[in-house]
Amino acid sequence: MSKPYRGVIGFIAGFCLGIITVCVISTYFLLHADRWLVVDNQPVKADLIVVLGGGAAGRLRKGLNLYDQGFARQVLLIDEKANVWTHITQQLCKDCVLEGKNVVIISGSTSTFTDASLVKEYCLAHNIKSFLVVTDPFHTRRVWLTFLNEFKQSSILFTVISSGDKQFLPPLGKPWWTDQRTLETVWLEIIKCVYVILQGSFIVPFLEPVIVPSQEPVIVPTLQRGNAGSDAPAS
Repeated sequence: MSKPYRGVIGFIAGFCLGIITVCVISTYFLLHADRWLVVDNQPVKADLIVVLGGGAAGRLRKGLNLYDQGFARQVLLIDEKANVWTHITQQLCKDCVLEGKNVVIISGSTSTFTDASLVKEYCLAHNIKSFLVVTDPFHTRRVWLTFLNEFKQSSILFTVISSGDKQFLPPLGKPWWTDQRTLETVWLEIIKCVYVILQGSFIVPFLEPVIVPSQEPVIVPTLQRGNAGSDAPAS
């Protein structure tokens, strides 16, 4: 067989092998996509516990539980409006008590991007060196990617903590594509994670998000001190 033919056959074989490899990896990823989306770190001592809004009671309950266990001396609640947390404590999580705890509420966030931006601003203003960020399981990977982009040139350390609350979605282990709500949630989160990865890597510069909060960020002081002393954690 002449060299040109051997070269063509080698190219075709390599191309086919590459396609098969990509298919195998893609299939494996899709089969386990729900598990990839969940970042389930163990909590560590930190200066601050950040609880992201947009969920039900699970995020706040987990954040306050970590606070009660002594993982941090302050809790930061962040959402678009401050009264969201009043609704949660009065209607969805009546056992979530804020009184007597060192809690700060920041309003004005409209997305995970603005969550990360406002948290960074707060950390820099209050000399926060480390924090835990609590969110729902299928949101944890996107939060990790978004906060990694926001804090990549900072010395501030963060750890993503899952609330463990899947909000009526079936547990991990059941094929995620067999449940309609889980199927929609997983696909939506995968798409959003790809967006964050592309935006953070500058592969597609025009994907830079335009962050327009509905209002100026507002720190609500009424819960800032409670009965717990200082409004900022000790350094």
